[in-house]
Amino acid sequence: MTTVTTSPAESAPTPPVHRRTSPGAWMKKNLFSNWYNSLLTIVFGAFILWALYALISYLIGVDTEIIVVNLRLYMAGRFPSEQLERLWGAIYVASATVALFSRVNVVNAQNKAAEAGLEYAEGPEY
Repeated sequence: MTTVTTSPAESAPTPPVHRRTSPGAWMKKNLFSNWYNSLLTIVFGAFILWALYALISYLIGVDTEIIVVNLRLYMAGRFPSEQLERLWGAIYVASATVALFSRVNVVNAQNKAAEAGLEYAEGPEY
């Protein structure tokens, strides 16, 4: 059996070379590199523009009166009006449960990071 030993400098991967390219060069390389990529880019670009135009046209011209009139029906369905407090109670309990388990998950991640000797970054303060 033969063992090969390498120094840490030889086995360490080299970081990828990052070259800045202009948006035009990136588009030419990734979107218009050959004839069928160019065709696909133009066809799907036209489809996306058409879909955005149709969506914006619909949102501008939609009549929202039916939504305003039936808002309670959309939110609570056919749930009896005299028992809506039960529905709100269930929503509060579900929200509190999600918040509790989210906090437990964060504390668990902090504890595991501390055990591994790592810092735990919670993210930006808002």
